[in-house]
Amino acid sequence: LILVTGSLYFAFTLYMMKRSRKGRTPIGKDVNLLRQPGESLRTKIEMIDEKLNDELLAGIAAPLGVAALPMIALGFVRVGSGIWIGLAAIAGGVAFSIAYRVRRTLQTVEERRNYQLGLMGERVVADSLDELKQKGFHVFHDLPAQGANDQFNLDHVAVGPTGLFL
Repeated sequence: LILVTGSLYFAFTLYMMKRSRKGRTPIGKDVNLLRQPGESLRTKIEMIDEKLNDELLAGIAAPLGVAALPMIALGFVRVGSGIWIGLAAIAGGVAFSIAYRVRRTLQTVEERRNYQLGLMGERVVADSLDELKQKGFHVFHDLPAQGANDQFNLDHVAVGPTGLFL
């Protein structure tokens, strides 16, 4: 009963969280805003934050599930010398599950840190390029582009009287 209600709770909560993120923007679709420095990195950081939330929930739920299912099965087994083997298997499964979830969460945190560092670097460069506007340059940030194999972005483009600079 605890396993079923807990699973339903987590499933319903995740569904509602993903559903609530959708919404309409207060600005019309016909308005084209200039992209801000690090726009694509900010989007990736938001996706990683969602992934991190999922990892944290899975880190709570997975060890409980690993422990609960065998314990339910052991509840139907007669107590004897074989029960210690079952309990040891449960303990090993829980330890493995926790270690795996901690590893995945730390990898996600490290990935987020790297994108955050890149975003900070892009903002520093954008602030430095802002001085070029006084000299007649137009500065554009985070322009999406299509390569031969995949998409990429041009972090900064400066167009002015002396040429085009990437």
